[in-house]
Formats: sequence, C-alpha cells, structure tokens
Amino acid sequence: NKTLSLSLPAKTEKHDWWPAYDYEILGRYSDFAVVMAYDRNPGTPGPQAGVDWTREVVDYAIARIPAQKVVLGIGYYGYAWAESGRYTVLEEKNQMTYSRILFLDELKSKYGLKMNLDGNSLMAYGSFKDEKGATYQIWMENRASVDAKCKLVIEKGLRGIAVWRLGYTTANFWQAVNDNFKPAK
Repeated sequence: NKTLSLSLPAKTEKHDWWPAYDYEILGRYSDFAVVMAYDRNPGTPGPQAGVDWTREVVDYAIARIPAQKVVLGIGYYGYAWAESGRYTVLEEKNQMTYSRILFLDELKSKYGLKMNLDGNSLMAYGSFKDEKGATYQIWMENRASVDAKCKLVIEKGLRGIAVWRLGYTTANFWQAVNDNFKPAK
C-alpha cells in the first residue's frame, strides 16, 4: 500500500538529453511521474521554461506515460546572466540569504528594471546595468506563464502540478494556480 512517484528530467521529440530515463518503462511501473519542465538550458540566456517548450515536453511525456499519471513540474523563478555568472531571480524579497539570489522587486526599485512578456514563451524578460556597469539579462516565470501552464495541464488531462521549490512562490503564483484548480484535500 505504498505509492511510487518519480521526478523525471524534461525531454522532447527533438532533444533527449537524458537517454537513461526511459519514460515508457518508468511510467509503467510508477503511480505518477513529475516531469521537471524547467531549466531547459541554464548556461545560456533565454527562456528556461517557456510555455511553447513546456507543451513539447508534455506531449513527449504523454506519448509514453498515461496523462493521468503525469504531473507538470513548474519552477517559479528565473535567472539573471552577467559576465560574473548566473544568478537565480525570485519575484519578491523573502528570507532567502543565498548570495547568488536576486529579487525582482528590489531590482525594479534600485535599477528601474522594466520587464516585458515574450509572446512565444510567455516568460518575462528584461535587462539592467548595476552600479559597476555590469549588464544583466533576466528571463523568468510570471503569473501569465503559470496560468498558461495550468491551462495546459487541464487541456492535456494531466494529474496536476508540482512546484520547484516552496519558498520561491509568491501570491502571483498561487493566484494563477487557484484561478485554474481547486485544492484536492
């Protein structure tokens, strides 16, 4: 009377970065599988979990695992890339103290950062220069991308969503989730 759940790296028909993860076999023997549809290519600036790419990931998964066993993993964060490296970006200041985390609300206030919405990925993006003249390019999740992913879950008949990671979410994230789902208690 135990449940077996798995977390699987994202794959698409175009790119199988993880050949050791046989979705069909793993799906057959698990109760459900969380597909981690984020961090597409964190070494390169750009959308890391765009809705367009997420749809490809979901389509790959449900071609091999029954949709009712698939849980869509959503990472509510983004990255800022600069010459000095990559930083995690969270929407609002919280209690996180890791030195490589930036907070979007602080960046907007301090540097006048303006974010835009990419029409294909629905990811928010923008750039700013810090006080030392370093340029940062940001791509991140937002309420619109989470809303679209929740609607994708409903459209494809998936089991639900999972989040990476608690502590990164904000009221905007939960509002998008609550606009689409009722909690199963």
